[in-house]
Amino acid sequence: MLRIFSVSVLTAALLSGCASKAIDDKPHYPKSNITVKYRIRHFDIDISKSFDRLGKRMLPEEQGKALARQYLDTRLQDEGLLASQDDLNVVDLDIFIDYHQRFVGDKTPFPVDKMVNPTMQFFTKHYLGDEMLEQDISPVFDPQNLNNFISGVPLNGMFTDDSKLEYRYLSATVNNVIEYIQADRQYDANAFAFKTKGLDKAAILAKRQARSEQAKAADIKPVGLTSADYIPAEINAPYIAGIKSTDRDQRIDTDKSLLKVWLYSDALYGLVQKQVLDNYQSSDPAAIEEATWAAKALALSGLEKYRPTVQLVADKGATEALQKYAKRYLLQMDYHSRLAKQIHDVSTMDPSLDWRGNQLSNMLRTGDDDQRMYAIKDIARNYGTNPYLLAQLSHILDTEARISRFRFQKQDNFYAWICRILGKSGNKSYQPLLEDIAAHGVYKKTRKYAEAFADKLAG
Repeated sequence: MLRIFSVSVLTAALLSGCASKAIDDKPHYPKSNITVKYRIRHFDIDISKSFDRLGKRMLPEEQGKALARQYLDTRLQDEGLLASQDDLNVVDLDIFIDYHQRFVGDKTPFPVDKMVNPTMQFFTKHYLGDEMLEQDISPVFDPQNLNNFISGVPLNGMFTDDSKLEYRYLSATVNNVIEYIQADRQYDANAFAFKTKGLDKAAILAKRQARSEQAKAADIKPVGLTSADYIPAEINAPYIAGIKSTDRDQRIDTDKSLLKVWLYSDALYGLVQKQVLDNYQSSDPAAIEEATWAAKALALSGLEKYRPTVQLVADKGATEALQKYAKRYLLQMDYHSRLAKQIHDVSTMDPSLDWRGNQLSNMLRTGDDDQRMYAIKDIARNYGTNPYLLAQLSHILDTEARISRFRFQKQDNFYAWICRILGKSGNKSYQPLLEDIAAHGVYKKTRKYAEAFADKLAG
């Protein structure tokens, strides 16, 4: 069992940069003598990076989330805030932490894989069943002057120094969440007592257990596909024919075309791998050129099984230039490998879509700026009336466009494209959403397009 360490020094530093919460807009309820406790209904952390290829020494994302959740439960328990099964006066909490990793030199073209202070913000919502009692958004905080707290961490040598440091940051964020919950506890008690006045135990439990069917319906839940071979053979066939060509220029052109697609075929990439192995130690400049493009095609496929081949070229390629290219491709492969796992994930695909529609749907799920923009333009051209993708796009707009998040701060243009697609779909059910985004969207261009295409649906 991991021991949870104190981060009081860092927490104080974080809190010193946080503004007091504005409570003037909260309803006023009579003071209550009840004591509320809390149950975590939903907890999530979005761990984004200033550079996707960096951060290998940090905590894996899922491990960081699990440790932060564990620490949150421990702190709630220690503070007497965590509800037990028998407690009646229980407020449900939804907690979202927006956490952005940064690195030395991340504002320059030459970042270094060494962590500097992350940027963090968190959002909390307090519920009685479906009814939200209040919500809070913390200031964006960026801790400074950390030398005083960087000392030994009792994690039994499990983590690298960067992992230990990151766990301290995550724990400090959780401490801030606890401070906010404690500051709201009396307000929650007053609101809870007012809204349950006159109700017996059974009625209170029934109210707490209510869930919004509208929220459930808005979340797109794919059925999933049963086979990893979701791309039809006829899609791969032209590429296989190109790689098998006796004409070297055609083989190289095929390698170049593979850089622009996401395919998943051992039959295809096995041939590309053979291209590399047949040419990477040749003294013929034309063969070296072929090995260079084939190695790049392997790396940008993102398929991990071919990493050793690219590494072999980086270590033992016939020329220094070829080795240099291969080393660069390995760095690109780190990024493409993460994307490939998401884009080819059949568990998040749906039988109602063809193979390409499913890829586009998964590209939307990556959160990646470039992949999302590529996907949204393809959807506009070829899937503008597809019910599944329209529902997915409306859900993204509904859940992302009203709050500024670190991962999505550069995606104003993407949200504007969603407004355009929904407005041109002719489906009037999207008009209320577009009108709401026009009024409450975070981004200027998104608001402009939402208003224009809400009017188009109304006309």
